[in-house]
Amino acid sequence: MCGDRRLSATSPDSLEGVNSNVDHPSFSQELAQLVSLSFVSVASNQEPRNEQRKMTFHQCLRTVMGTNPEWSLLAYRKGDSLFEFAAAVYQCISVHLGVNSEHWLVRSDRTADEVAHVVQVLREPLDALEIPSVQVRPGIRRVQGPGKPRAAVAVEAAVAASQRRTSYGMALGEGLVASSCDRGLIAWLEKSANAAVDEKRVDWTVAKAFSLAAGAWLRSSEETTVRAFCSALEVDFSSITNDHLLIRLDEVRRLSDARLRSS
Repeated sequence: MCGDRRLSATSPDSLEGVNSNVDHPSFSQELAQLVSLSFVSVASNQEPRNEQRKMTFHQCLRTVMGTNPEWSLLAYRKGDSLFEFAAAVYQCISVHLGVNSEHWLVRSDRTADEVAHVVQVLREPLDALEIPSVQVRPGIRRVQGPGKPRAAVAVEAAVAASQRRTSYGMALGEGLVASSCDRGLIAWLEKSANAAVDEKRVDWTVAKAFSLAAGAWLRSSEETTVRAFCSALEVDFSSITNDHLLIRLDEVRRLSDARLRSS
């Protein structure tokens, strides 16, 4: 649902006034301006004009939110709040249109002007939403698959292990016991890892191997969750050392790669 709190900034009815009288454009102003310049529907596959990068509405939204438009919101800590904010934006548009906005926005005949107009019309409810703080997961650029659940689990387990001065397996295993799904596992590890992190003090070796092996295994398997991959490792997380876990991860990655090549 649309939020109740409103930002103090006001916005003009037309894009021409976006930057003329307001030093700091509101959320809706920034989104309308970016959509007007860059929007392209998923289906239309238009070529860039004047070298201006084209983006889907969701990529425009993520850009204005302050996140990387190429990454999933799982690349950021407290990702649930970011997902909720994005969902609230779509809900506002859906209520206004009377149809599913996600479907409406990807129609091949959808134009940038009409999408920008809708954002402008909805400036008050959109500006009432409060954008959550954005914090990139520590180490997420160091592993394969930024924005994927396996990468989020990989780096948060490494941070939790470092902060708590325990093994990677111990930190990961406790998270698996305390949660029932990948999102829950990520949230538990994130909370266990704590907020303040010095990336230079974290050993990312196992995290890199974990994300690589998980990626290969998931591509070669019918399973889709990181939890299923963890079970497939068939190790005792409470006692396995980092060195032995690295060996096991390498074995699974090689077997998975071989399975993919033979399929």
